[in-house]
Amino acid sequence: MSNDATTTPYGATPYPSPYPGAPDGAAPVQAWQPAPPPRELAGWWSRVGASVLDQLVVGVPYFAGGMIGLLLSTPGVDQLGEPSRSFTAAGMVAVWLGLLTSIVLGIWNRFLRQGRTGQSLGKKALGIRLVGSRTGAPIGAGAAFGRDVAHLLDGVLYLGYLWPLWDRDKQTFADKLLSSVVVRAR
Repeated sequence: MSNDATTTPYGATPYPSPYPGAPDGAAPVQAWQPAPPPRELAGWWSRVGASVLDQLVVGVPYFAGGMIGLLLSTPGVDQLGEPSRSFTAAGMVAVWLGLLTSIVLGIWNRFLRQGRTGQSLGKKALGIRLVGSRTGAPIGAGAAFGRDVAHLLDGVLYLGYLWPLWDRDKQTFADKLLSSVVVRAR
């Protein structure tokens, strides 16, 4: 075996790490990051307006399907001899299509769109956005769904919906549970 400078006693030397380590072997720490910029909280009336617009988004297709179903119904007489209307198959299809469209639009608007962008169609129209209170980022579809479920708590005597009127962070009970706030969009 030759003893030249190109050989090592235990084979090839490993490649050096491309990342510098701390001199004492400690793991590197994350650098300091500034707090998110201050944000202007959305007013109560703009939140109410956005909610009304979001209800119209899901209500109009359902109402339209019901009206088409009613127009396609046939007049008749019930068992007591009173005038009534019977839905036709085409009328029932219209009602079910209206209902299905409303459900799909509601899921897309309130959970997927609002969770991903922070804005439902109503919030976008009124220039407000739903974000996490700690991160300032949209809360995601799962949390948007959880927030709507938590709005059941807001519905008790409607106190939770009125809470933003006097709360410092203008949060409903659902917002407090999910650590979310509604802010003015920039």
